[in-house]
Amino acid sequence: MFRQPDLLCGLSANVTILPLAEGIIFFCLREPEIVAKVGNSGFWEYQKRFWNLFLGEAAPWARDNIFWGIAVLIIPPIVAVIRNRSASLDWEMVKLTLWLYLIALVIYLLVHFIRTPWKLDQKWATEVECLKTERDKYAAKSKEIEDAKPRIVLREPNAIHVAPDVGIGPVVSGFLHPTRTVPFIKVRFVNRPKGNYPNSVARGVNARVRIFDLSGQLQVDMAGRWDDTTQPSHIPFGVSKTELPSVDFGIEQEHGLDIAYQDTDGLFVAWNNDNYDYPDARPPNHVLTGKEFVVEVKLSAAWVDETFKFQFAAAAGHSRGIIISTSPAIQAKT
Repeated sequence: MFRQPDLLCGLSANVTILPLAEGIIFFCLREPEIVAKVGNSGFWEYQKRFWNLFLGEAAPWARDNIFWGIAVLIIPPIVAVIRNRSASLDWEMVKLTLWLYLIALVIYLLVHFIRTPWKLDQKWATEVECLKTERDKYAAKSKEIEDAKPRIVLREPNAIHVAPDVGIGPVVSGFLHPTRTVPFIKVRFVNRPKGNYPNSVARGVNARVRIFDLSGQLQVDMAGRWDDTTQPSHIPFGVSKTELPSVDFGIEQEHGLDIAYQDTDGLFVAWNNDNYDYPDARPPNHVLTGKEFVVEVKLSAAWVDETFKFQFAAAAGHSRGIIISTSPAIQAKT
């Protein structure tokens, strides 16, 4: 008798715009209740809804068209008899009229009884259609939100690369004094949202860099350094450095991230703002042990939660040289 609605709650309720999220949560919570009532209700639940609708619509019509007619038919003769007991009334005509009213009532109830299941189905079908419209509206809004989010990806080609001749040397009073050139491993990112909206700008993006050896042993876990941010040594005394690790990504804006360098002795040294605190720019806990490493870069901010992985290794047979590995392939986990 009832159509099983093809309504499925395909939206995630973790959308971060609260009014929309509340609407989606309300819809998703309400929808199974409606589906259960329409398509999976039990016998007695169906009977309850059937008789509520039947009596709710049949009673007003019967009251207005049948019972009031009977009252108008019976009350005047009764009043006349009470006032004048010798009055002569045509009771046969009254009884005939009552029978006509009764036949009309039976016919009406029979027709209404037949139409009630159809009207009950139409009622719930209309509500399901309203819910589908509501679902589609929130789906469209959800897509707009997704399209407006910043989308930070690798800036190909050569997103992960080696800068061959970067000057480095001792740190004196917080300043680097280049005395040698070393190869630096860097990663370049760009913000390429699906749509250009005010919310497409990624603000305050922080990078977390973790470096493992091939056995999975964590060697370094550090805040990443964006290579175009101010060096700590150039910040005036008394000015906070807490915001150094974060950058904003405008639409199609790029930023590079320092990962590590290979020193003249062939050892790899992870690089971030902490290196400026050491005279030789080599914090002991940043010196990597081994020849091959897996790097995990996690970018975090409002609307941003991306993780990128790649490998690098010392070139075999050379005292210095870096190979960016493509096995396993660079991948992003969302």
